[in-house]
Amino acid sequence: MREDTVRSAAILREARLRAGYSQDELARASGKDRTVIARYEQGIVAPSLDTLVQLLRACGFDLPLELVAHDPGPDETSSAIQMLSPERRLDRMLELRRTPEEDHVLEEQRRRLREAQQRGEEIERKREETLRRIEERGPRLEDERELEERRRRFEDAHRGRKDN
Repeated sequence: MREDTVRSAAILREARLRAGYSQDELARASGKDRTVIARYEQGIVAPSLDTLVQLLRACGFDLPLELVAHDPGPDETSSAIQMLSPERRLDRMLELRRTPEEDHVLEEQRRRLREAQQRGEEIERKREETLRRIEERGPRLEDERELEERRRRFEDAHRGRKDN
């Protein structure tokens, strides 16, 4: 299978899925036979450039074409990128398009998140320390007094029953 066949198959399938079309629906929208579209998507046959553009436009997309100098670097990574889901590809494209201002905003958000995590950790440490001190101290004097008062009332109530 030729590399250009794989690329056109992936582009066509992604455009169809993003448009929410089944192969039948794309066939009706483009005037092509469904079996031909299936063969294009499977990479069995590569559509001509004109046919590919026609099918992409039927899905609501366009394929901008411009002549640029060949760069072998992207070809090596394009097969790895094609293995990513459409969402991951979009995330990757957005990461590459960040401006310096966006980088600054992202760094500021990361800094604030680290500070919030540190504050949360400090609060948790203080809570654990307070609980440890309470456990070490044992029952408070007021608790002991209340316990003694309950014992006294219980004994008084118990004596009262014996007297009757």
